[in-house]
Order: sequence, then C-alpha cells, then structure tokens
Amino acid sequence: MQDIKNKTLNGVFWSFLETIGLQVITFIVSVLLARILAPSDFGLIALTTIFFAIIKVFIDSGFYDALIRAKDPSDLDYSSVFYFNVFISIVFYIILYFLANPIATFYKSPHLVSLIRVLGISLIIGAFGLIQHVQISKRLDFKLHFKIALPSIVISASLGFICAYYGMGVWALVIQQVSQSLINTISLWIFNRWLPMLKFSYDSIKSYFGFSFRLMISGLIDTIYINSYALIIGKIYPPSILGYYNRANSLKDLPVNNIITAIQKVAYPVLSKFGHDKIQLRSGYKKIIGFTVFLIFPIMLGCIAVANNLIPILYSEKWIPSIPYFQLLCLLGITYPFHVINLDILRVLNYSHLFLKLEIIKKIILTLAILIGIYWGIYGLIIGSVIASYIILFVNSYYSKKLINYSLLQQFLDIMPHLIISLLMAVVVYFAGLLMPYNVYSLMIQFVVGLLFYMIMNWSFKTEPILTIKDFILNFRKVFKND
Repeated sequence: MQDIKNKTLNGVFWSFLETIGLQVITFIVSVLLARILAPSDFGLIALTTIFFAIIKVFIDSGFYDALIRAKDPSDLDYSSVFYFNVFISIVFYIILYFLANPIATFYKSPHLVSLIRVLGISLIIGAFGLIQHVQISKRLDFKLHFKIALPSIVISASLGFICAYYGMGVWALVIQQVSQSLINTISLWIFNRWLPMLKFSYDSIKSYFGFSFRLMISGLIDTIYINSYALIIGKIYPPSILGYYNRANSLKDLPVNNIITAIQKVAYPVLSKFGHDKIQLRSGYKKIIGFTVFLIFPIMLGCIAVANNLIPILYSEKWIPSIPYFQLLCLLGITYPFHVINLDILRVLNYSHLFLKLEIIKKIILTLAILIGIYWGIYGLIIGSVIASYIILFVNSYYSKKLINYSLLQQFLDIMPHLIISLLMAVVVYFAGLLMPYNVYSLMIQFVVGLLFYMIMNWSFKTEPILTIKDFILNFRKVFKND
C-alpha cells in the first residue's frame, strides 16, 4: 500500500509537471499567436475540430481504457490493438480526405479543403503512439511522459510562432499541430522500447471490445455534443465570432482540462488496482474531488473576476468581444470535476453499459438546451449549456451514490469550504481591480492578492488539500529518493 502511495505521489508530481508545466509553454505561444493572427484564423481551425475529435474516438475505440484497467495484457494484445488503431486511422483519413470538399461547401469556406487534408495526417501519426502511451501510463512512469512531451511542445510551438511571424496565417496553426504529433510519436518510440509482434489476434480484440465498445460510443456521443457548439456557431456566424468563442473556451479549458487530466491520468490506473473495494474507492474519490476543486474553484471564479483585465492584456484589445463568453464558460468549468470523477467510478468498476446509458440521458438534456438556447443567439447557446451542465450533475452522481454510497449532497458538503473560500477570494480580487486602472501591473496585484487570500484562508481552516500539500513537501525527498 505504501508503494502505491509513493508511486501515486510521484505520478501526480510528474503528471502535473507534464500536463500543466508544458501547457504553460503552449499557452505562451498561443498568446503570441493570438496577437499576430486574426480571430478568423482560429475560427477556421475550430471548424475542423469536431471532425478530428470524432475520428480520434474511433481510432482509440475505447482500447486505451480497456488496456489500462486490464491486469496483465499480453504482447499479442498490445500488438493486435496497435494494428487495429493504425488501420482505423488510415481508413478514416481516406474518408476525411474525400469529405473535405463537402465540409468546405457546408461552411462556405473553400480554404478548409487543404487545411483538413493536411491536418488529417496527424491522425495517422498519432495512432502509431497509442500503445506506447498505454504502457507508460500502466507503469505510472509520468516522468518519462514529461521527457517525451517536452521536445514536441517546445519545437512545435516554436515552429508555429515562426510561421505566424512570417505571415503564414492559419497555416502556422496547422504546422504547429502536425509537427507536435510527429515529434511526440517519434519520441514515444525512442524512449519506450516496444515493437509490435508480426501477429494479429481477432480474439484479443474481441476480449477487450465488450468493454471498449461502450466507452467508444459514450465518447463519440460526448465528443459530438462538446463540439456541436462550434459546429452551430461556425455555420450561423462568421469565422471571427467562432474565433472569439474558441479562444474564450480554450482559455477556460487550459486550467480545467490540464488539472483534471493530470489528476485523472494518475488516479484512474491507481484506483483500478483497488478493484471492487468500494470503501477504498469512496475514500479515494473523496480525496480526488476535494483536491481537484481546491485547484479549479479559485481559478475559475478568479478568472471571472479578472476577465475584463485579463483578455486585453493577454490577447490584445481585438479580443475584447470574447470576454463575456469567457466569463460564462468559466461557470461551466466549475462543474467539470464532478462530471469526470463521477463517471470514472463507472469505468473503474467496469460498468461501461451504465456509462453509455448516462451519456444518452445527458445528451438528451443538452439537445433540449441547444434547441431552446439557439433562439437567443450565441449567448443563449452558452447560457443553456451552463444550465444543462448543472442539471446533469444530478444524472452523473446517481450511480456514485448507488455504487460507493457517495451522493451529490455528500460531495457538495465536502467541497463547500472550498467554494465559500473561492467565492470570497473572487470578490476580494474583483474589488482590488476596481481600485486601479486596468493594466498588467493591476492584473499582477490581483493575482498576488487572490493567491495570498486563498492560501491563508485554507491554512487557517486546515482544509485537507492544504495539509496534503504540506505532507507532500515534507516527504518530497523520501518519495523521490529511489526515482
């Protein structure tokens, strides 16, 4: 048990360093790109997002999760899934190649044809590294993940910036994405010495497909609906409006997705080792939710408080129309930890059929939100998605209560201290900003005031995450002495 704890702490550290630390590099470059490129350039890339996201679901087909939770996959299993992933990626690239013209016609944007066909190459490249990701994650070797991700992020981001600087426009974003996928896959093969067998087993695919298929369908439904807003906005409004929405959503996603991904990459394989021990699972998920909201609540509420200052400073004044989109989307980001973590319970306990059932129910709710919200324009769509997300909390938490006796009410009571402290912090930060003119110095002061207020309040009330951080720091050398 102590070994698992040490590996978990080690994994969390390197996972955070990879997921958050490296994203800081990407974020800095994205800020520079936003200052050089037009909102319509980002809008054009966003128009392609839904198609690539859907194809990635088919390429993975749920096998990543299936192999992660499997206790001892054979080399034949890995090899069979590898060949399956590569084959599917090639098939879907060919389909996408011929669909490029109809897609461009649908959006009335002929530039999309070449963009889609070049971006699609990254799908095939990425498929070659999926099994490598699985093997590294199963070993909880997130330090290696960091070493692999670093060159791909730095080099591709640099290429994107150079291309944008020399006037290549939207192609700078294309080159950045394709080069990142290529460098990352090459690095995976260099650092993770695994070669597939020259064998393929239909039985291996079949043995995992029962679990993976339901996750694939769930992921497909979820992906379509997540990206449906970009599809609708891109069809009704000009690319610049979609660019404003996409930039606001990306800025919101930067902290939310990275924090959740960093924690989830470690938590899922670790908690899968507990099997069906529901007492340990409940204890584990309680700590995960507490630590996740400890990070996300102050960031989202703080972003709402400083948005009027943050957006113009980061992206320049041409992005000011995205401010209200960003503030509304931050309200949506607050709910993400509950959605993801409650659904993880079903994955760990192998209830993929319930996972699919919940996805269908949630998408019915989201469809109603879209149909109602669209009459009030883009603001109606965003507000509708926020309201639907809070309603869906009750849906996602239903089986958490039933399976591990951890209801939404219990979850809410556990996170209440973090919510209250975060709200108080946001109010303090907002009024601190009113005392000064909007500029980079006032933004820095708001950040420092908010951070100090939040940490002092958590320390005063001895919240569990702050005590966990303290223990981690005190035991840092012990955890990593054998690393």
